[in-house]
This record gives sequence, C-alpha cells and structure tokens, in this order.
Amino acid sequence: MLSLSQCLLILGLVSCQTGAREPPPSEDLQETLRFVGEPNFEEPEAEIWFARWLVLETARPSRVSLSLHAPDGEELSWAWPEPSRVHRLPVLELLPDTVHSGEVRAVDDLGQEVVAPVEVRTKPVPPELPVVEALAHDPTRLEPGLTLMPMEEGKHGMWAAALDVDLRYRWVVRFDDTVSDLRLADDGDLWMVSGGAVHRVTVMGEPRSLWWRDEEPPPGALRVEGTGAFHHDVVPREDGGFLTLSRATQLVDSYPFERAPLGAGSEADVMVPTVVEVGPDGLVEREIVLGDLLDIRRISYDSRSESDLGFDWGHGNAIIRSGDGGYIVSLRHQDCLVKVRESGELVWILGTHDGWGPEHEPYLLDPVGEELRWPFHMHAPFLQDDGGVAVFDNGNHDRSTPYGEPASDPYSFSRVVMYDVDEASMTIQQRWSLEKTTTARVFSTAMGDADIQPTTGNVLAVYGMVTEEAGQLITGAFHHVRILEWSLETPDDPVLDIRLRDHTETLVLGWRVYRTQRLPRLHLSVGHVQ
Repeated sequence: MLSLSQCLLILGLVSCQTGAREPPPSEDLQETLRFVGEPNFEEPEAEIWFARWLVLETARPSRVSLSLHAPDGEELSWAWPEPSRVHRLPVLELLPDTVHSGEVRAVDDLGQEVVAPVEVRTKPVPPELPVVEALAHDPTRLEPGLTLMPMEEGKHGMWAAALDVDLRYRWVVRFDDTVSDLRLADDGDLWMVSGGAVHRVTVMGEPRSLWWRDEEPPPGALRVEGTGAFHHDVVPREDGGFLTLSRATQLVDSYPFERAPLGAGSEADVMVPTVVEVGPDGLVEREIVLGDLLDIRRISYDSRSESDLGFDWGHGNAIIRSGDGGYIVSLRHQDCLVKVRESGELVWILGTHDGWGPEHEPYLLDPVGEELRWPFHMHAPFLQDDGGVAVFDNGNHDRSTPYGEPASDPYSFSRVVMYDVDEASMTIQQRWSLEKTTTARVFSTAMGDADIQPTTGNVLAVYGMVTEEAGQLITGAFHHVRILEWSLETPDDPVLDIRLRDHTETLVLGWRVYRTQRLPRLHLSVGHVQ
C-alpha cells in the first residue's frame, strides 16, 4: 500500500468523480437497468483507514445511493447526484472493526431501479494511535461534526485522524513526513503544509496540486520562485491559490543576547517570517517581509533559538485574513499579533509594550479595563464576525519578556482569550478568558489552537503539547494532548475535555497535535452524505 505522501509526489491526478471510463452508449435507449457485474468495495491506494471506494457499473446511466447499517444500530447513507454508467464512489466515516451490511441502489432517468446487497468490513483502529480518555463529554452540548487533527509522536510518526461526537475514530491517515496545518477547505479538499511545500489532496488521498519552494521540484509540482520553505499555516482561496508563511534571512548587526544587558549583541544572520500570497499557477502575487516592518533588534525569550537560516527572531506560526483586506500574523518569539495591510503597511501590534521603541509606539494597542492580560508565545488567532480577536495564549516564560518582570502566577498555564480591538482609538479590551479544565489549569509549552464554532458558539481548543498540570511537570512519555470545548454560558464547566495519550506510556516525547478543526462531515466535494 502506498503512503499518502508517496501518492502526493506521483501527482497522477486521478479523478474522484463518476464517469472516469465511460463505455460507448447503448443503441437501445430502453435497455433495462441492471448491474454489470456485482458492486464491490476497494481499498484506497493511500494509507487510509475506515474508507472504501464503491465500484460498480450499470447498463444505463444511473444515479447511485448506498445505505449501510452496523451491528450497534448506527445507520449510514450516501447519495451521489451525477449520473454515469461506471461509478467509483468514495465511502468514508465507516466504523472501526465493524461489518457493515446494506444495499446499493441505482436509479436511471426513466425511473428504473435496481438494488444489490453489499457488505464491507473495516480494520481495527491502528494500535499506534493514542488512547482517547474522556474527562468531560456531553454530546448534547457539543458542536456537531467530526474533530479533525494532525497528530505526531517521535516513535509512531505522523498521522491525522477524525473523531466523531462519541469520540470514535472515523477517519485515519498515515504520513511519512511531518504535517503542520491540515484543514478541509470549502471546496471539499484537504490542504496541508508538509516538507516545506503546500499540498492539496482529496480526503481519499488522491493528489490535486503540489506547490514547491524555490528548489528543483518533484515531477508534477509547481515551483514557486523566489520563496523559501512554506511553514505552519495555509489559507486556501476560492480560485485555487493560497495564503501562507515563508521565511527569509537578514544580516543584523548588534543582535542582542537574551540574558546579557540588552544593549549587548553581535552580528548575526536572523530568520524573519514573510507573508506570501500564491496564485493557482504558482506565481507569487504578494510578499511582505515582517522584519522590514518591526524592530529586528527587539527580542523575546527564544528569539535566539537557532535555525538553518539564522536566529529565529519572530517565529511566525499562524496567519489569517483580517476581514478588511489585510492579514493578522502570530509571532511567537515576539509575543504579539500584528495586523498588516495588503500594501505592506503595519496597522497595529497586539501584545506587551515591553521593549518596543518610539518608532513603534503609535502601533501599540493601549489596554482598557483592569482584567486584560497580554498573550505570550501564542498560536492560532481567530477573527470573530463582530471583530473580536481570539487566540490560544500558551503563556510561556512566566508571561514575561527580557525587558519586564515575570507574572505573579504560582505556575504556568495556557488559556484561550478573546480581545476587542478598536482601531479608531487604538485600544484593546479583554472580553473573556477560558482556562478552567475538569482537573486543573494546564500548560501547553508549544502548539495550540482556538476556534469559535458556527452553530453553538462554543469555543474549541487544543492544548497541543501539555508539559505541566497545576504546576506539576509532565515529562517524556507522559506528554499528551488536551482538547477542550466550552460553552460561553458555562465557562467553568467544559462540555468536552479529553486527553490523547499513549496507552503504553513508553514513548520518548508523547503525542502532539498542531491544530483541530470541527467539520460537519468529510464528504463535501467527493460525495453527499444524507
């Protein structure tokens, strides 16, 4: 079986629509509708669990539907609206380790109908995957749908999975390279960042497009000239282009040392994040170098972390659109979010005022109210329809910078926080903060995500790499993931709180999750689920 990453590099764009090899039309337009051979199920070429291709042929063009039931009583059904004689149809979200039985039905434009019994057995959940431990779980109050997440562990490698509302694995794929962002776009395809490139694939693992950094690309990939490796996030566009982050190197004299007097420093290569818009043809439409807009000599803790391009001054780890033609970028090693216009102009800086010089003071948002706390080493900003800006606040280094005093908290913890930004007055106010779990406040030293859900208004968050709980260090194999969901009406009572942990507790680093996304279903462009 090919891995998904191998399928991506082949880029043999196999259609997942019906009618891929249509036989010649029948001379007898009144031919009786019948199956040509028996309908059957085939495994995907990519390494995917709980998914099959339904393969069948009918004597006349027909529309196909499928109904299956499991021994536990769960009923599943699919319908594909496009008529064809030859069908290769995706069936996803099957139950693990289950024999599903049911029937496939074909109907033509004359109203003729033919039905055949079918049966499909799925494999068990891969034993490498983490255990899902429910600490709080109220399905009646959850945002409906599947929870999609990329998962990584040093021993077991890179995976992605989708959990249903009953916390069962319903879709699993294995990768042979690290994946950061993984999201299902409105067009029904999966977009992801892996190996410094942007990939677009179907949920059955078939490649659509591959955009490569400015190096010799593999066969079939588009080379994006003038860019470095793509990293962290990808935001798909309706026209098939995308927004992402890349990086560049700047030579900086007197780059400060973290622990020395802040005036001291040395000449150094510094890696700076760039905002990149790429068209579907692979041409760069816009590039903004954030090191040109901000103070390249202002540092935070970890700004002297080393990378292949120099010191990691900013560590851009997320980008979203601002809703008015600009961008909001998260800079982990600057402890701030910045808003930038498409033209490259800086609009505001959301973060602590520590260490910013007079040149950037006009861009700093002034706090209003007594409850405001700034985010530190944050991830994943989210823009609310009413203009509120939510973010996952990791809270590293005692919520401090080399320029200020540490916070007075007794121990480190992470949270989700929502701010109201008034650009006219350049002020900011904290609307709410979510940090309570069913156990104690927990600290995710890296990664994290926060999203407001469209149906319930719930807040879904992932603590992507938990290393402390109530001030107690969690080391090695015991590193794990917490996924929480809160209703803002009852913020002290999470509607979901789960741990993803290794069942053997013998791993080196434990499991990590970069982002989560709540999906209505996986079937969007490749089929319609009833």
